[in-house]
Amino acid sequence: MATSQSIASHANTFSQSTASASRSSSFFVGRAFCALAIFAALLASTTPSPLYSVYISEWGLPQSAGTTIFSVYAVGTLISLFLAGRLDRLVTDRRQILLPALLITATGAILFALADQVWMLLVGRFLSGISTGLITSTASTALFDLDSEDKRGRAATVSTIAFTGGAAAGPCLSSAALATNAAPLVTPFLCIAAVAAFAFLGLTLAPWPKGKRASNTPARDARASLDDRERARFLRLACLSVAVAWMLGSILMATAVSLATDLFHLNIHALAGLLPAIFQLFAGIGQMLSGRIRPLTAICIGCGTLAALQAMTLVGALASVSAIFILAMPLCGLFYGAAFVGGAALVNQTAAPGTHASQIAKFYVVGYLSNAIPTFAFGFLIDGLGLSTAFTIFSLLLIALALLTSATAARRRSQLPA
Repeated sequence: MATSQSIASHANTFSQSTASASRSSSFFVGRAFCALAIFAALLASTTPSPLYSVYISEWGLPQSAGTTIFSVYAVGTLISLFLAGRLDRLVTDRRQILLPALLITATGAILFALADQVWMLLVGRFLSGISTGLITSTASTALFDLDSEDKRGRAATVSTIAFTGGAAAGPCLSSAALATNAAPLVTPFLCIAAVAAFAFLGLTLAPWPKGKRASNTPARDARASLDDRERARFLRLACLSVAVAWMLGSILMATAVSLATDLFHLNIHALAGLLPAIFQLFAGIGQMLSGRIRPLTAICIGCGTLAALQAMTLVGALASVSAIFILAMPLCGLFYGAAFVGGAALVNQTAAPGTHASQIAKFYVVGYLSNAIPTFAFGFLIDGLGLSTAFTIFSLLLIALALLTSATAARRRSQLPA
């Protein structure tokens, strides 16, 4: 009897493994275009970054106008993220969310291409935020569900690489258009619309499962040993981690050019324009490297190092040493990547079965609040107190929050099974 049970057990394991591998290969195209959808959304998100100074100078706008245009994007994102969990429960096919969201991405990009007034930029950014919120939460969950059971751990890495790839490509696209004078306020946004259209077509034609599959988490998974209170603690920690990362990332994406030229006195304007892309490129590298280590370790190292780097950058700002800022950008990107992917992976690892979409949505809500509020406030601090004082206040707040997050992650590493 024991022998027959053993044979049956091995046969069942083999059958599950074969089915798992079959699912992974069957929906590869769907996963690829989910990743492209995330890429398109983030491409639309970051392409305007090197162009804010152009709008400000050519349209005669105050510095706070640039950060306001940047921040209104987060309003749309937050609205969509609050709705994402409910929408996910209503649809039977996640493409019913992704396809309209890609149309919104293209519409926002076309508005930017046609813009000749500030309201068009604001509406375009708002639409970009709506689409990004819908796409990031929905496509991230779809990547998780379309993969095989034994490979689901890579879903967070794939989604964050697509996220950062799009975020890095955006400034490169607009900087290239500026450098070649290829209609920089028009051409990049037509490219975004084309990428969104391609993702739309790919998702429409890709093989897709019938209905949504509920998570089938094995009993040995780390989640099985967590109670609701512990899950909530880990979610809060993941949210703290993304808050630290995105507070820093949003300020750098919105004002890196101004910081480089006006605070650090970097006179090479072409290099200043590329700094946001350098940050995002190294953020992608940091995420790929951090995907190989435990989430709590990534958070601990990422946030702790960001605190040290921001302290170093603040000293460089007070001394007007541009080399420190240039060095800090790629390093901040690396450890931003660690903090971000650590938080995303922690949500994946600790979310209860059936709650993954809502937990991912909460994670991104905190991220975009941390993206919008500090950046919006930073612009008005610059207008009221000056760039140097505003940067000092921001740096001290970021350092304190990063140290708190790193210490919390270090304390809780023993509480989460490997």
